[in-house]
Amino acid sequence: MQMKSKIWKVINNNIYMLGLAWKQKKAYFCVFVLIILTSNIKDIVLVVAPKYIFDSLQYGESFRAILLPVLIYVALYFLLHVILHVLSYMKTVFETKLKMDLNVSLGEKFMKVDYCFLENNSSIDMFNRAKIAISGGLSDIQTLGLGGEQGLTGYFDQLLNVLKDIMLLCSVLYIFSYMEVFMFFVVVGCIILNFVFSIIQMKATVKVRENAGPYLTKSRYCNKLLRTFEYGKEFRVFGMTDFVVSKFHGCTEEYVNVRNASKTPSCLSSVMFNAVNNIMRLTVLVYLIFKLGDGVISVGDFSMIFSAILTFSDTAIDLLNAFLSLNVFSSFMMDYQKCMGLKEGNNNDSDTELSAGPHVIEFRNVWYKYDNTTEYALKDINVVLNPYENISIVGFNGAGKTTFIKLLFGLYNTTQGEILIDGKNIKEYKTQSILRYMSAVFQDFKIFAMSVEDNIALERDIDQNALWESIKRAEIDEKIESLDKKEKAVIGGFFDKGDLLLSGGESQKIAMSRSFYRKTDLIALDEPTSALDVISEDKMYNGVAKYSEKEMLLFISHRLASNRFCDRILVFDSGSIVEEGTHSELLENKGIYYSMWIVQAEKFNGRNDNER
Repeated sequence: MQMKSKIWKVINNNIYMLGLAWKQKKAYFCVFVLIILTSNIKDIVLVVAPKYIFDSLQYGESFRAILLPVLIYVALYFLLHVILHVLSYMKTVFETKLKMDLNVSLGEKFMKVDYCFLENNSSIDMFNRAKIAISGGLSDIQTLGLGGEQGLTGYFDQLLNVLKDIMLLCSVLYIFSYMEVFMFFVVVGCIILNFVFSIIQMKATVKVRENAGPYLTKSRYCNKLLRTFEYGKEFRVFGMTDFVVSKFHGCTEEYVNVRNASKTPSCLSSVMFNAVNNIMRLTVLVYLIFKLGDGVISVGDFSMIFSAILTFSDTAIDLLNAFLSLNVFSSFMMDYQKCMGLKEGNNNDSDTELSAGPHVIEFRNVWYKYDNTTEYALKDINVVLNPYENISIVGFNGAGKTTFIKLLFGLYNTTQGEILIDGKNIKEYKTQSILRYMSAVFQDFKIFAMSVEDNIALERDIDQNALWESIKRAEIDEKIESLDKKEKAVIGGFFDKGDLLLSGGESQKIAMSRSFYRKTDLIALDEPTSALDVISEDKMYNGVAKYSEKEMLLFISHRLASNRFCDRILVFDSGSIVEEGTHSELLENKGIYYSMWIVQAEKFNGRNDNER
C-alpha cells in the first residue's frame, strides 16, 4: 500500500510539472518531441550504417561504389547532430523562460500566503527547497550527487532520457535475434546488477541531502554574513571577522563529514558497477569474435551487434537511473506543488466591499495564541476604536501591542472572538477593500533599493501632489529637495555607489511618508519616532496632529510624549488591556502607566540637571 501511494505521488508530481510547462510554454513540448525523434534516429544510424559499409568492403565492392553511401552517412549524421544542437539550444531558451515564470509565480505565492505561516522557519525552508527545485543551485548539486543539470532543467532532462531510452530500446531489441538465448540473459543479468548498484548509490546521495539540510542552512547564513553590507559596522567595531569565519568553517566541516559518511557505499557501488559493465562487454566481445571466426556473422554484423548490445546495455541502465532520478526530482517538485497549493492569506471569500469611512472598529472577546505555544499573546481583548480618535497603545515589551495591530490588519486570524467593522465581522468584507482603508508603519519597516518616489508610493502610477504632501508631512522634504535627482534618487547603494544612503531617522521618515501617501482613514504607527531625535520627534507629532481630524491614529511607542495629544490611552500588560483612559486620568490612577511615566520623567529631569 505504501509503495502504491509513493508511486502515485511520483506520477501526480510528474503530471503537475508537465501541466505547468504546458500552460506556460506549449512550443516547448514540440521541441521536446523533436529532440526525442532526432536523437533516436541519430543513434540508430550510428548502429546500423557501419554494418553496410563494412559488409561492402568485406565482399569486395570497390571504394568508389561505397564512397557515395559513406558520404551520405556522414552528411546525414552531421545534419542530425546540427539539428539536435539547435533543438537543444531552443530547449534551453524555453526552460530559462519557464524557470523565470515559475519563480515569479512562487514569489507571488510567498507574498500572498498567511503571514503567520511564514513566521515558521520550516515554512521558509519549504519555499527555499521549492526554489531549488525550479532553479537548481550549487548546494543542490553538491548534496544530490546527481549528474547533469539540476532543478527544472534536470527534471526535464531526465524525463527526456526516459522517453528517448524507451524508444531506443524498442529499436535495438531485434539485435538479440542474432544471438543465443543465454547471451540475452547475460546482458540482462548484468543490467539488473548494475541497476541494484545504482540504487545503493542513489540512496546514499539522497540520505546526504536529508541529513545535510541544517548544516547547509547554517553555512548559507554565515556566507551571507561575510558578503552583506548591513553587517559591516559590527564586523569592524567588534572585530568579529575571525569569529564568523571560524563558524563558517565549522558548518562546512560538519557538512563535509555528512557527505563523507556516504562515500564508502557510493564508491563501492561505483567500483562494482564498472566491474560488471566491463565483464559484460568482454563476454559479448569474446562471443562475437568466435561467431565471426566460425563464419556465422560478417564483419558488418559484428560491428552492428556489438554497437547495438552496448547501446542496449547503456540505454537500459540510463533508463533505470533516469527513473530513479525522476523519483528524486519528483520529491523536490512536491515542495513546489505544496507551496503553490497553500491557501492565500488576507483573502476573504466575501465580495462585500467596505465603503468609504468613517468606521467603528471593535475587538470583541479576542484571544490570540501563536502556533506551537501554550501561552496566549492576547487575552480577552474588548475595545472599541472610534472614528478620528488618536489612540496610544503602551505597555512593556512583549505585552501584546504589536500583535494587536497585526490582528487589526488581518496578518493574523483570531484564535477566539471576533473583530468587527461597523458591527460586521471583518471576514465578511473583501480583504483588499479593508486594506485600502488602513496603512501602517511597522517597527521593523523595510526600505527597498528603489527610488524615493517608488519607496513611498509603491505603485506604478504615482500622484506627485500626494507624494510631496506625504514627504512634507513626514518632515523629510528638505532632504529630498536637496538631492540632485530629488524624488528620483535611488535609495540604498545596492546598485550604484552614487545611490542615496539614509540615516535610521531618515529611513523612518520615508516609511511614514509611505503610510501618509495612501490617505487612509486609519494609520497605525508602531514605534514611529524610535530613530528620531527629540526635535524631529516634536516636528513629526505636530505634523501628525495637523491632519489628525481626518483620520484615526493608533500609536505604539515607549516614548510617552505622543500621549499628550491622544484622546485615549490603552495600557497592555501580559496580553490584556489593564488600563484605559486619558493621560491625566491614568496618572491619577497611579497604575502601570503612572509608573512608566514617572521613570521616563525622572530620567529626563536627571539628564537636564547634569547638563546644567
